[in-house]
Amino acid sequence: TPQGIVGLFDTPGQILGKHFPADSRNILVCENISDPGNLGTLLRSAMAFNFKTVFLCGDCVEAFSPKVIRSTAGAVFGLKLFKANFRELKSIIETNDITAIATVVDGKKWEESTEEIKKAKYLMLIIGSEAEGLSEEMKKLIPLKLRIDHSNRVESLNAAVAGSILMKEVYDSQ
Repeated sequence: TPQGIVGLFDTPGQILGKHFPADSRNILVCENISDPGNLGTLLRSAMAFNFKTVFLCGDCVEAFSPKVIRSTAGAVFGLKLFKANFRELKSIIETNDITAIATVVDGKKWEESTEEIKKAKYLMLIIGSEAEGLSEEMKKLIPLKLRIDHSNRVESLNAAVAGSILMKEVYDSQ
């Protein structure tokens, strides 16, 4: 049950500028995240684990929809959010010495990649859609593919849970 309107605000600009935001080492990319709760959880975790810049790529839910804002618990207002298409994201990765990481079923264990992650000038964590995972074109951009080990009692982890676990690992490894 809503409490009523407190105020009206313009949506902060989300258009990718010409310059990469160099004050953020850790970058989160959400590709095709369609569930507002998942996007909100990822944004809240991004704030908690110093991922100051977030790119929304593909068919993501609107970052300033009421359900997303509620699930971020206000974190959405402390992040730099950009919408980027695949071509723009690829250009940013290729021109800014970025190490892109993501999880795949047959990826390396986290411990096998710790040194590479620590050395990265910029680290971009890419989280794919809840149902489909990462797109094939996005997978081609990622040199460092990791896995999150878990029991075989579940097939996979929720996108927001997996992303949050990896953000915590990055945070702990710095």
